[in-house]
Amino acid sequence: YRGFRDAADWLVEAPTGAGKTMACLFPALKAMGEGALDRVVFLTSRTTGQQAVEDALATVAADALATVTVTAKERICFNPGAPCDAALCQFARGYHDRAPAARRALLSRGRCGREDVEQVARRFEVCPFELSLEAAAWADVVVCDYNYVFDPLVRLKRLTAAPLPGPRAGLVIDEAHQLGERVRDMLGAKLERKVVRAALREPSFAPTLRPGLRAIDRALGALAASLPKAETTAASEVEEPKALRRAIERVLAALPTLAAETTATAATNDAVWQLLGLQRAMERAGERMGAGDGESTGEGRAAASTAPAFHYLAMREGREFSVEVVCTLPAEHIRATMAPFHGTVRLSGTLTPPRVYQRLHGFDDGPNVLRAASDAADDCLAVFVVPDVPTYYRARQASLPALATLIAEVGAATPGNCLVAFPSFEYLDAAEELLAGMSSRAADTQWRRQQPGMDLAARADFIDWLNEPNARRVGLAVAGGVFAESVDFDGDALRTVVAVGVGLPPRSLQRDLIAQDSALDGADGDEIAYRQPAMVRVAQAVGRIARGGRPGVAVLVDPRFANAAYRAFFPTRWRPQTTSAKATGAAVRAFWSSQTLRREQTPRPRKVH
Repeated sequence: YRGFRDAADWLVEAPTGAGKTMACLFPALKAMGEGALDRVVFLTSRTTGQQAVEDALATVAADALATVTVTAKERICFNPGAPCDAALCQFARGYHDRAPAARRALLSRGRCGREDVEQVARRFEVCPFELSLEAAAWADVVVCDYNYVFDPLVRLKRLTAAPLPGPRAGLVIDEAHQLGERVRDMLGAKLERKVVRAALREPSFAPTLRPGLRAIDRALGALAASLPKAETTAASEVEEPKALRRAIERVLAALPTLAAETTATAATNDAVWQLLGLQRAMERAGERMGAGDGESTGEGRAAASTAPAFHYLAMREGREFSVEVVCTLPAEHIRATMAPFHGTVRLSGTLTPPRVYQRLHGFDDGPNVLRAASDAADDCLAVFVVPDVPTYYRARQASLPALATLIAEVGAATPGNCLVAFPSFEYLDAAEELLAGMSSRAADTQWRRQQPGMDLAARADFIDWLNEPNARRVGLAVAGGVFAESVDFDGDALRTVVAVGVGLPPRSLQRDLIAQDSALDGADGDEIAYRQPAMVRVAQAVGRIARGGRPGVAVLVDPRFANAAYRAFFPTRWRPQTTSAKATGAAVRAFWSSQTLRREQTPRPRKVH
């Protein structure tokens, strides 16, 4: 509350399931009620996180505030796949004539979630996405994705500007462990040659723009020819492609005057969007690379980086070719974007060690770090480290039998459901094949796996399946995916998580550049580029259990989990115990037996009449 009142910037770590959403939302609303804030912007990294915020708002604010949830355009569009063209879409045609009345009708509902937006949009025949953006400018609380604040292409400046005269907006960033990686992606951009060629094949595309697109295609071809020819997959750092940049600028400069000559299609929209993204990224790269050593960035700010924050990459995969601008150091942009807000909170259950996240976000590792402990979580979460099953890529085939036996025994020892998180689908496939033929697989245990590309209905069904109480089910999933992060499972159903391997990202030129520039900036390069994203996935997977004081077991399988460089990312509430693969099943069974005994010995509260 004092942070929002006094415009401070806080980093907050609290156990998953402890009520972080309400704990940060309530004081922000209190600050609004006392006149210290005019509005609150709550950012989520996944759609599943939006529901938690909406539930909290329904509890604490009822209908006293106007709240708007901004749903991604591709998910809420009434004409999916169609271009945003007034000549082709009835909801875009005449939008501005009907938008004011639609906005007033929507905001009069108080809490405006996706269903409310769709209902009002259909009633007034306006674009639901544009209506949500329109209403967000007038709302007391806005719930939206990171990109509406941090992405230079789509951010909503109206959140800290109109219609109020200089409104003081408080910012809450949920799942803040993802912020650095997400902003890196937003600041970079990619142009694919196949997208340019698809636009050239469109017969309706403006004839006067075709020479410009052909010039872009030729510039891409020249870059492709400069790559090593012996490799089918190659990525190389290149100098700024000035010929490509000039060709892009000519095409984009001509677009506004040629709108009448062309009919927008999905192919032309994709090309224009990629061209625009690459042009903006090139502008940012040019500004940063020409900035020299930088200047002091102010109180509470990390020192300005002397390392280049952007690189140009040329990449070939088979016959496909692309040019990419890669951002390696997002801290400057993150801190500058947060500056206009009147108090910010970055929260997550996975912000250990805080010095890493403060540096990633552009702050000094100062006093404004809050790490909320949970005695209940300490008592009821058992963390077993299994170092004698190596999961290194070259050792996986040899260690698969031991891993499969371990998974089967842990599943059998768990009085409930179990989630197994693998670093990749390839590893999951290999383990599943071995598990299918094992005689040690318990007869009363049910098994199901995550499939690549599951739609929303299939995802919901998988979650419901693992949320079935009084069952013995083992779900095989991928770490960092939709089932191992930002998903709320029922703590009475999901009891155990097995993290297979540390899940280091594959070696790549992009990540090596992040490591290189982070080292030049004074950090541990490998820690920033590889260990941090890997251990976030592990900690987030473990966060699916032991929620709300309920007991849970985490089994961490890999010798690297015993290494201090990886243990630095263990949340302080973990109390890791080392065990062998053969003894793990018995250790898990003993833990659950102790929990049962504790419940039986806990005195029941006496009724007071």
